[in-house]
Amino acid sequence: LDLGTGTSCIYPLLLSHKNFNKDGDWKFLGTDIDPFSIQCAQENVDANGLTDTIQLALVPPAPDQGGWRNIPPPCGISDPAKANTPLVSAMERACQVYSDQHVKFDFCMTNPPFYSSTSEATQARNGDNRERTDMTNNESVYPEGEMGFALDMIYDSFFYKDRITWYSLMLSKKTSLVAVEKELEGAGFRKGSVRKAEFIQGKMVRWGIAWTFLQPYKRSAAMKLDGGLGSFSVTLGEQVNCSSATKEVSNRIKNFARELKMMSLKCVQEEDERLVISEVTDDEKERSGWFLIDVFTKCKQANNCSLVQVFLEVYSSDFKGIEKARTIEQQIEGEICQTNRKWRRIKKRKNI
Repeated sequence: LDLGTGTSCIYPLLLSHKNFNKDGDWKFLGTDIDPFSIQCAQENVDANGLTDTIQLALVPPAPDQGGWRNIPPPCGISDPAKANTPLVSAMERACQVYSDQHVKFDFCMTNPPFYSSTSEATQARNGDNRERTDMTNNESVYPEGEMGFALDMIYDSFFYKDRITWYSLMLSKKTSLVAVEKELEGAGFRKGSVRKAEFIQGKMVRWGIAWTFLQPYKRSAAMKLDGGLGSFSVTLGEQVNCSSATKEVSNRIKNFARELKMMSLKCVQEEDERLVISEVTDDEKERSGWFLIDVFTKCKQANNCSLVQVFLEVYSSDFKGIEKARTIEQQIEGEICQTNRKWRRIKKRKNI
């Protein structure tokens, strides 16, 4: 679903190419409020022989004021605002185009208008007095600009969460990206449900952000944290074979999880021999602050000693979970290698 497809209908045309649509089973609906844009877009679709793949629909213009702005919508409201906001208008037309009152889309994309008024859109640029935009008023203006458009779309997405899988915005300002992220976080969207991208062409930069109501798989790439500790090595003394060394390190990790005082952890060994550290809770995946740490071990002999390498893969859904996981990373190496202050004191008492 392409909101504001414009005269070129560029995104549906590009995505219809065999490089993306290899099996030819993708279908597109492009909407616009400008009859001339729809006419030109239809000519492009016809010229490329894609009338069976791309449908176009004229929708009512946006309201003079934005739609609802309480995100998420108040409890008890089951229908979207009847204000001709872009997503609502597009979905209503989609039902007519496909003769299906429950039509569904995998993806919704849009490049919102930049400006909040005609005067702002037509004001000359500072410095060189160049025209600010060569877009039409329909393409460049929306109540409260791109943030007004974004807020309306986020709000309306709650009513179509079972009918559209991914929602996306292309934003022209970094401040808008930060504001949209904040709105999504406040509405309950977590790390794995929001994706971002930066697009650079010459000196021009645009930011993309997408969100979904689907619950991501807990070990998906979207949930995995970059950076952090990553790995460390534990050296055990002579006369310790790899089997015994690996078991010793695993026991140390389990003891660490059990004895950590600042949070209640559990450490479970799965069938593939990985250890999984997570917080003890009834519903780990839905709870704010959720995280898990996969721990893998690999042993090798070096200089008559057993060297056990410990690898960590960390997953989390929100800032609280990331903070907890990073706290564990900060402490686990010293505890398992027995080199932190506690173990130095123990060794000193035992004269080791």
